[in-house]
Amino acid sequence: MRATCDAISEVSANLDILPIGMGIGPFSLMTKLLADPITPINLAGDGETADSDSEVAIAVSAVEAGTSFLLDYFTAQIDAGAKAIIVCEPDANLVYFSPNQLNESFDTFDYFVTSPMRRIKELFDSQGVDLIFYDCGELTDGMVERFATLDPALLSLGCSRQLWKNAALVSKRTVYLAICLPKASCPPNLPLVRSSECLRNFLRTCMPRNIHSFSEASATYSVCQGLSAKS
Repeated sequence: MRATCDAISEVSANLDILPIGMGIGPFSLMTKLLADPITPINLAGDGETADSDSEVAIAVSAVEAGTSFLLDYFTAQIDAGAKAIIVCEPDANLVYFSPNQLNESFDTFDYFVTSPMRRIKELFDSQGVDLIFYDCGELTDGMVERFATLDPALLSLGCSRQLWKNAALVSKRTVYLAICLPKASCPPNLPLVRSSECLRNFLRTCMPRNIHSFSEASATYSVCQGLSAKS
């Protein structure tokens, strides 16, 4: 934690680029803490609670403890000067959440993923810090809709989604970053941005007009520069 915060402080004080922090999301942290995280999530989706099942109770305790830790960790990064923070939640996907259960209810997903992330977003909003949200897992429209309620400044959903189809699900305030998006999957009218300088110019142009922008880039640095246009 100290090394990360020291690096953010150094960037904030001495470099003319946007200082950005980073951390894992609460749910993905929980999956790293448990030997078998899939079983309690499945049990919770079937209606078991922390009071009725010990495995669910452990998962609940782990995600709550992880969220508290991350709130402290992100607060330290903000105090060090971070103006945006990347939160990676790659395990919030169909490996851990049954699509059949999701068809019935998103209550379990909301409890373990959406609600903890909303607490983090409330912290960011209170400090004027942008959320950059990343999830490379296999997702459903319902999952994307819930990520959209977080109003991220920038959203990357990896290559499992056709990002232009998310335009109806996500606010036009959000910028998409596509990593190694295959050319064959892009419609002819999809604007792609390939260089760091082009991406910065593209974001400055698109963000004030409140329209979706889709970008392909190989470095987070280019995004850091572009995000300054939103502040």
